[in-house]
Amino acid sequence: MKKLFIILPALVLFLLIGTAYAFLYKYENAICVVKGNINAEGERIYHLLGEQYYDSTVIGNNDGEMWLCDSEEAEYYGFRSSN
Repeated sequence: MKKLFIILPALVLFLLIGTAYAFLYKYENAICVVKGNINAEGERIYHLLGEQYYDSTVIGNNDGEMWLCDSEEAEYYGFRSSN
C-alpha cells in the first residue's frame, strides 16, 4: 500500500508534465501567424493572416518553410511578400 502512495503521485506528475509539454509544443507558434512558404519554383514567399492565399498555404516539413512572427522577420529570412 505504501508503494502505491509513492507511485501514484509520481505517475500523476509525469502525466501532467507530459501533457503540458505536448500543449506547449503544439502551440509554440500560436502568436507567430506569418507563413513562410517555398513554392515549386523555389521562391520564398510569406503570407500574412487575411491575405488571399493565406488559408490555402500549408507550411510543410520542407527545408526552409517556417512560421514567422512578422513581416520583418520574414524578410530577414529571405522571404518576399506575396503581394
